[in-house]
Amino acid sequence: MEDSRRRYSTFAKSLIFGIQMIASVLMAVCAVILTEYINQKFFSRHQAWALFPWAKQSVWMLTVFGILWLFCLCYLTVAAGKRADDRELHLNKFDELRTELQFLLLAGTMAGILFLAMQIHRQSYQMMGRMIMAGTFALLAQLCFMGIYLSLVRKVKTETFTSNSFLGTLISNLRQNIKNPYLKTASAQKKKLLEGLERITRGELDYKLDLNEFHGTDMQLAEGINHIGEGLNTAVNERVQDERMKANLITNVSHDLKTPLTSIINYIGLIRREEIGNERVESYVDVLEQKALRLKQLMEDLTEVSRISSGNISLQMANIDLAELVRQTGGEFNEKLEQKELNVISKFPREPAVIFADGRQLWRVIGNLYSNAAKYALPRSRVYVEVEKQDGKAIFSMKNITEAQLTVKAEELTERFVRGDESRSTEGSGLGLSISKMLTELMGGEFSVSTEDDLFRVRVAFRCET
Repeated sequence: MEDSRRRYSTFAKSLIFGIQMIASVLMAVCAVILTEYINQKFFSRHQAWALFPWAKQSVWMLTVFGILWLFCLCYLTVAAGKRADDRELHLNKFDELRTELQFLLLAGTMAGILFLAMQIHRQSYQMMGRMIMAGTFALLAQLCFMGIYLSLVRKVKTETFTSNSFLGTLISNLRQNIKNPYLKTASAQKKKLLEGLERITRGELDYKLDLNEFHGTDMQLAEGINHIGEGLNTAVNERVQDERMKANLITNVSHDLKTPLTSIINYIGLIRREEIGNERVESYVDVLEQKALRLKQLMEDLTEVSRISSGNISLQMANIDLAELVRQTGGEFNEKLEQKELNVISKFPREPAVIFADGRQLWRVIGNLYSNAAKYALPRSRVYVEVEKQDGKAIFSMKNITEAQLTVKAEELTERFVRGDESRSTEGSGLGLSISKMLTELMGGEFSVSTEDDLFRVRVAFRCET
């Protein structure tokens, strides 16, 4: 459809241009006849009378073809630079020529044609010869005039008439030179402002801009940037102090609780050695043991979170086969998974998926995910485990259907003390995913969680070494 419209538009323009050329040639012929009639009228009445009918017709034809020529000129002026397939204005190679050069080319061509016409007019040609010469010159003048005229029209429409001229360029350069000192100063100030923002963004919160180097609105921006740095520095220091206080609090409280908790667990063991003979008391002891062990695990998790978040942890990085580590870790959790009748469907690559990580901490990450599945997966359902190599990465993923409805967002599940089971009826502490995420990122990996209705999916990715 667009091709047909474009062909129709091109054909219409060519037809109008052709009609205009014919009209210009016929106008020139009519002009020759009128000139011949005027010249003969003063020399021979008989010859003038013989030319009178031709002269009369030529006046009418000259008028008609002149109107037709103007109509074609208006149409081509409106259609210049346009295409049927879009609304944009288009220029061609000839339009890139400087405006003054186009005017000089037009004036020179017209002067040359006029000079040749005057030379031929002085020769003794017959009337038919004069008509042919006039038509030829009119055709040449038409081609030259319309070519340059339409180019100038396209420049006016695209607002490049002055910018593509020597004079316009000269005026623009003069204006720029007049404003140049101010522009240089403003540009230098903007550069310093951007440099200050970039340095603060990189973490140089103590960096200050020299306000004496700025003026006007740039000074206000510089003051604002300095205040931003001060505010961020204060906020970061307060956050660091808060984190340090939290870490110290967790460490101290865990240490203070560790001794009595150890004693409680030991005494529970001693009670179990005694012959109680009372089933209700034995059930009470079981509950005490479960809660004590859960409290011990929570304290260990809190201590681990404190150590990781404070950076007080050392990594022993080495090349590790992720697929083999997942196989071994999954085997250690088979008993817990079988207790809930979970069917683990594993998929591993044929070749090793070697990554650079700390084997002990990576086992902790994968183990937390298997433990998470054993705690929260729907009993008698499937757990999908996969290790694959993709885009230069070794990726471990696990999917399962949750037993309880997931009522929190996926990104919140990796925060501390957040659990998918809001009733908190299961034994988890809400720290497993948070620890796994921190350890993974500490080793340079990627950790992400996504959910869809009751489908839980976790993804751990490291750059593949082979």
